[in-house]
Amino acid sequence: MVAPKLLNCLDLRKKVVVGDAMHTQRQLSIQIVRAGGHFVWIVKDNQANTRKAIEQLFAPEKSIPGLGNPAMDFRSAQTVEKQAGRLEQRTLTVSSLLNDYLDWPHLQQVFKLERRFTNLSTGEVECEVQYGLTSLSPQHASPERLLEIVRSEWGIENGLHYRRDVTYQEDQTRMTNKTMGRAMAIINNLVISLLNSQGFANHAHARRVFDACPHKALAIICGL
Repeated sequence: MVAPKLLNCLDLRKKVVVGDAMHTQRQLSIQIVRAGGHFVWIVKDNQANTRKAIEQLFAPEKSIPGLGNPAMDFRSAQTVEKQAGRLEQRTLTVSSLLNDYLDWPHLQQVFKLERRFTNLSTGEVECEVQYGLTSLSPQHASPERLLEIVRSEWGIENGLHYRRDVTYQEDQTRMTNKTMGRAMAIINNLVISLLNSQGFANHAHARRVFDACPHKALAIICGL
């Protein structure tokens, strides 16, 4: 795993490290906090027991006549945005009730993230649910702040991985020669850097522009 070596090279003091499920590891969590930072991890089936405990915590309580439900400390934040012909609603709910139950170092909060997508043309609705945990205490990270932090990870996913996988179609490549694969990755890196330097946020649009006007693309290349 490369992450521990990379993090050793960084000053993590007062920094928040955000990662997907592959980084959700106990030793990595310890390393980050010892270095003065905090972590926010997404929990999936690679940490099956942890995920199950968080999922059960946020599951709707079944009412039993004559018995009261246990007190919960749930707090939530919600955002709603409209873009690209769909409405996206995000709801993040946090709790500290598992701090003494889960065997996870430096745990301060767990959370449930619900994303609801509504296609404004068809009315079709899609829902996604993710679970996570963090070393940030409620005093240092409100539900609103945690939602903002988690969304920052999506920005990396959309800006880097989605761009490479979809816009540059790396997922569709059928190359079996490793040298050719590396060469194409280098070329894509060069193109991404060039377009970023020209202020293009939407690389799919940029590719259409340069496809229609090859001389503009040539001008950028000749200016290297």
